[in-house]
Amino acid sequence: MGALLDDVSPMIYLDYAATTPLSLAALAAMQPYFSNMFANPASLHSGGRAANAALEKARTTLACCVNAESPSTITITGGGTDGSNLVIAGLAQRWEADTDPSDCHILVSAIEHEAVLNPALALHKRGWQLTVLPVTPTGHVSVDALERALQQSLHQPNAQKTLVSIMHANNEVGSLQPIQALASLAHQYGAVFHTDAVQTVGKIPVDVQQLGVDYLTWSAHKHYGPKGVGALYTAGGALTPAPLLLGGGQENGLRSGTVNVAGAVGVATALEECVAAQPKSFARLEMLTQHLRDGLESLLCPCPLVINTPADDSIPGIVHVSVLGNSFPIQGESLLLQLDLLGIAASSGSACHAVALEPSRILHAMMVGENSDRALTSEELARATGTIRFSMGHHTTQQDVDALLAAFPKALNRLMKTAPTMSGVH
Repeated sequence: MGALLDDVSPMIYLDYAATTPLSLAALAAMQPYFSNMFANPASLHSGGRAANAALEKARTTLACCVNAESPSTITITGGGTDGSNLVIAGLAQRWEADTDPSDCHILVSAIEHEAVLNPALALHKRGWQLTVLPVTPTGHVSVDALERALQQSLHQPNAQKTLVSIMHANNEVGSLQPIQALASLAHQYGAVFHTDAVQTVGKIPVDVQQLGVDYLTWSAHKHYGPKGVGALYTAGGALTPAPLLLGGGQENGLRSGTVNVAGAVGVATALEECVAAQPKSFARLEMLTQHLRDGLESLLCPCPLVINTPADDSIPGIVHVSVLGNSFPIQGESLLLQLDLLGIAASSGSACHAVALEPSRILHAMMVGENSDRALTSEELARATGTIRFSMGHHTTQQDVDALLAAFPKALNRLMKTAPTMSGVH
């Protein structure tokens, strides 16, 4: 992955939660659809029919991988953000056709990805009721918290349409939510349920029927598929969202535009490969995750470390840690640069806003809980500022983890020597 500026040999990639390398099998499967099988799947000639057959085969594979009722429940999208916006904004269009926006209610967790949080905020601006559900100190949404919020919604005089959107696993700290219980409860109160499963599909078993969700969205590039493609599952009997793109009516009218056949083939091939390897890869990632946690807890560092990823009910492969500065705040981004110089590629949180020098809003939510208006203490602010996320994948080895554990104190010592400039103090 390129030459280094220090004494560690090849670059060690520990940012799999941000994106993954394209599977060689997926690349090979996609290749014909860039060249001799390039036809538009909507065309009626033999080339178009061949492309359409490949598209439908990919749809069938995706349905099997998540145990959907039928291939018709799967819509090919442009990725996780595209899919989540299609569900939220598309349902809003359907409901607002015969319901005032003030009679509609959306509930999201405080740790949702911006692909869900920002559409929810946009609905709130145009009159929707919005509830942001608190999380526990381990980053979980409790069933009790959702029930209290739904009970309060029932007491609103005009609440008629309710959507709950809670992510399957958090992209920053890895907390795995009790989606089956949350979705079941939402249905008891007449709400519909969507989950952003970007961080779980391909990594852990995802069975849409067992989860009991109405809508589930994911992105190919998180499970060794191509970027710019993903999928939406819509349960049989669930209301189909209104299309956000108006055009030729592709994907059963839900997402107009010439379908990305190569991308569909790539996401299906990559996911099928991941699902087949899951028993072995899951156990290996669990072992590596525990090895990294144990190593961080025993490191001799000039600053205290706090592991934010819960030991239980989290997806394997993610370890999120805070570095607490002794006499000055540590900026996670500054520590990342030092690790990069030592050949370690990691992140400070979500790659979607990795350049923003701001405290982690995920940790903020975990620390304040239901008291969302409470300001963070100086110690909590330090914890939310000096954050690093290490995420592992198919190609991560124990030697990679050991190299990180050797480099981490070195990077921190280098950073402290450059204080206050690199620490973020002005």
